[in-house]
Amino acid sequence: MPGQFTAHPVYQIIGTIPATPRVLLYTSTVDSRIAHSTLSALHRAATVAPQGWTVVHELYDLAPTNQPRHRRTGWLTAVQLLTDGTANGLIAPAEQEIAWFPADRTTLRNWLLGLPAFAVYLRPSPGPAHPESRGERGTRSSTPDSPAGPDAAGHPREQLCPALYDRRRVPWPSIRTPAEMRSYVAITFSDWGVAQAVSEDLQLIVSELTTNSLCRTCRSPSREIVVDVMLTDDEAAVAVTDRGPYRPLRPQQAGPCDEHGRGLTLVRALASRFENRPTGDGGTTVEAAITLRGRRLATHHPQHSENSADAPQQQPLKQSPATRR
Repeated sequence: MPGQFTAHPVYQIIGTIPATPRVLLYTSTVDSRIAHSTLSALHRAATVAPQGWTVVHELYDLAPTNQPRHRRTGWLTAVQLLTDGTANGLIAPAEQEIAWFPADRTTLRNWLLGLPAFAVYLRPSPGPAHPESRGERGTRSSTPDSPAGPDAAGHPREQLCPALYDRRRVPWPSIRTPAEMRSYVAITFSDWGVAQAVSEDLQLIVSELTTNSLCRTCRSPSREIVVDVMLTDDEAAVAVTDRGPYRPLRPQQAGPCDEHGRGLTLVRALASRFENRPTGDGGTTVEAAITLRGRRLATHHPQHSENSADAPQQQPLKQSPATRR
């Protein structure tokens, strides 16, 4: 078939690919740098067909994964392009970036097939059929030994299957912040289907990192703390950023009677990867990740629906970089 696309082993294809595919590229994340990196990867995926596909538009939204798609301005543009026939196909990193809940993914598929249009997702949707949930290891899109997440300069490493990504800002942290961030990490990784043992270790890690930032920024002009939560095919990670001043962090040798000094030692013991880097405004980001190799994802997933329809709206809501609430 002239427009046929030989999918990568972990790609997911919805619908029938026509002879002359005209595709739009779409992603949703809370970081514009990750969005641009993702769109580059999607563009490469569109060019591997024997005769190449025509990319008619590249769109992204700055929104968390649980943001209903009818509230995303980028997605509303994608709906219009697919509805009026400008595009007859969609390429995205994962179906759950567009419709997180299983019931809503069914609605999305039925809508695409009714246009008709097709979709190619570089990573399958979560669920019991995922290789990790069967205790197996599927074909990965990145080099097995290459770590995920930002590099030493703070820029995200380019991946073919980008991470699920969410962010929580705490403008005025308090003594309750570590407990609140533990709850935030627990809920987020539960929604993403991460194994409870991995989630519990990361909850402890984020508690230690936010406590550390809270103590060191108590006299800083800006006390804001930002917590990022990330999930790739290979690892789950948390990162805590404060406004500084930047300080290189090293585990301390605490005595048996000391009440402090064990936090970073504990973090490094639990984490598969640990990074400490300066931010562009002189602050500090500390990131810790746990490798998922050999560790199963949870097999339960939310079954709720967003109750949203794929239809253009006359006055789409103004989109701004959203934080998970």
